[in-house]
Amino acid sequence: MEKNHFCKISVLMPAYNARKYIGEAIESVLNQTFKDFEFIIIDDCSTDKTWQAIEGYAKKDGRIIALRNETNLKMSHTLNKGLALAKGKYIARMDADDWSYPERLYKQFVFMENNPEIGISGGSMNICDENLSAKSLRKYNLTDREIRKNIFKYSPFCHPLVIIKKEVFDKIGRYDANFNPAEDYELYFRIGEFYKFGNLDDILLNYRVVEKSMTTGFTKKMELKTIAIRKKYSKKYNMSFFDRIYNFLHWMSVYLVSAKFKIRLFNFLRNKYPLYKIIAIWHGVYRKNGVHEPNIFSDGVFLNKHFPNRIIISNSLYTGGKTTVSFYMGNNLIRKKEFLWIRRLPDILRYTVESALNLFFLARYGKYATVLSVDPLSSLMPCVLKKTGHIKKVLFLSPDYARKRFDNPLLNKIYFLIDSFCTHAADVNICNAQTVIDYKKHKYPDIKNKQFHMPNIPPSWIIEKYKNIQKVRGKVIYVGDLGKDANIGGFKELFEAVKGLEKEISDIKLFVAGDGDYKNKLIEFAGNRESIVFLGPLSHESAIKQIAESEIGIAMYNGDNNYDEFRDSMKVREYQSLGAIPITTNVVRSNRDEILKHSSGILIDEFKSDCLKRSILSIMKDEQFKNNLRHNCFYNSEIYKNKYADLLKLI
Repeated sequence: MEKNHFCKISVLMPAYNARKYIGEAIESVLNQTFKDFEFIIIDDCSTDKTWQAIEGYAKKDGRIIALRNETNLKMSHTLNKGLALAKGKYIARMDADDWSYPERLYKQFVFMENNPEIGISGGSMNICDENLSAKSLRKYNLTDREIRKNIFKYSPFCHPLVIIKKEVFDKIGRYDANFNPAEDYELYFRIGEFYKFGNLDDILLNYRVVEKSMTTGFTKKMELKTIAIRKKYSKKYNMSFFDRIYNFLHWMSVYLVSAKFKIRLFNFLRNKYPLYKIIAIWHGVYRKNGVHEPNIFSDGVFLNKHFPNRIIISNSLYTGGKTTVSFYMGNNLIRKKEFLWIRRLPDILRYTVESALNLFFLARYGKYATVLSVDPLSSLMPCVLKKTGHIKKVLFLSPDYARKRFDNPLLNKIYFLIDSFCTHAADVNICNAQTVIDYKKHKYPDIKNKQFHMPNIPPSWIIEKYKNIQKVRGKVIYVGDLGKDANIGGFKELFEAVKGLEKEISDIKLFVAGDGDYKNKLIEFAGNRESIVFLGPLSHESAIKQIAESEIGIAMYNGDNNYDEFRDSMKVREYQSLGAIPITTNVVRSNRDEILKHSSGILIDEFKSDCLKRSILSIMKDEQFKNNLRHNCFYNSEIYKNKYADLLKLI
């Protein structure tokens, strides 16, 4: 497009001593998906090499109109000079140290075209440090009514993000230099006398905050000009009694309160909407078995994939766990707080302190966020804040369930009172098994919120990586705990079964992945046999690879654990997803029912060596039977392949 030719948008950028950042700002405009614009850049007599940088870009791109003031005219006069040259239907502002998202101009143009009654509009922006690393998020009221209601409290637009109809300036005039450095705020009031206001909800700009920015450098002068502007338009905009009190206090603060404190306070109160759209709270325990068996939270892949800006609060529910709060931006860990002393507290005091900690961080960072929380104790404070309107949405996850949680009857009573409260208060109850949903509906018949069945399925994006690995003939796998919860008797029977099959299946080999206090004892039970291999602690991905190579997966459940009634076995689901045919008992109802329905595994009455031998032999000696079972395992897994997508919709 030739210079000064009529165009849809004129982008107007004043610049003063911005050499360090202006290249990024210019390129963000030149790289817009919307192409029909001219780009007016005016250097306000900079003393660094800003002008040389502008000239360099102007030579490369014909859309740039580069001008330089002979003297420093300040913002208002520089903007008015650009407005006199502009040929576009709309004027889009841009500062020399910010960065516009590629679809900014397109989205703003479409919005203005679809809303002809609106004279000026803006959008949301990330508040960034000097390196354009986002630190917080600033949103603005969207509708004309909301904007007018709050116009005496704070500016309704981010000035370097506005787009204004060119005809507006023909009707009301240009920027008034008498109100510098708040000339933009005064302009908004004049526009509102003839046009409606509006804002897009989209994040369109990264707003860079630098040490010597114009806004922070003239704080006192800007405040006094702002108060004068509000007084000027108080009658035309029907300033309320509350707004008059607010502005009187604001005027007093100019002389009584430090500018630095007020800027911090304003940012704390004004940035109402979170940069962290999701906060996840769960138990920060790495079990001693050393084999990480993740649900939808624990390996973080689901959150990494969809929520790069998030806070993770890990509570030390179990001995050995630790309380941490981790802050992620763009999936990068930018800050982590550890409270190691909490795990040394007695249980009741520990739960109380962690609830207080949850409350603090949710109150500070969680306004209008979505909270994904595990267990009633972690979900209590999110649900309380949901009731007050502070939290946008709470998804209460029950990854397991039991009729009895504590041996102490009083603690047990309190626990289930909290469970009842969270079940009723949460927007969505996510349960690991349909049996849990059914039981809760029976226990709490008046619940009306959504119940969502989310089995402990492994993440599909991990499974897909390994599911087609070639099987190792004769390989049997056990993945899990070798500590106090291990089924020692079951291991003895399993070892005897494997030893007894060595002659009939020459290549049979059992691999035991995991760790715990009883590992050495189990090694002693196994004896010095080549057919039994202890792998030790494994990362999740290493465990997945071992399972993928296996023909059979062993899952030991004997019903001794009070969670078994409502359990959903991640172990069994990982075996099925990777084609390792599970051999397990009837104990875990959710998996048992599916195995019976789909013939996707083998169920035995108890872990006895003869039952195990028959089951392993039936698989290893009959290729057709083995292939049918493996096919059914994959089918059983495919039923839930869209569960993560369904969960994402809920969030």
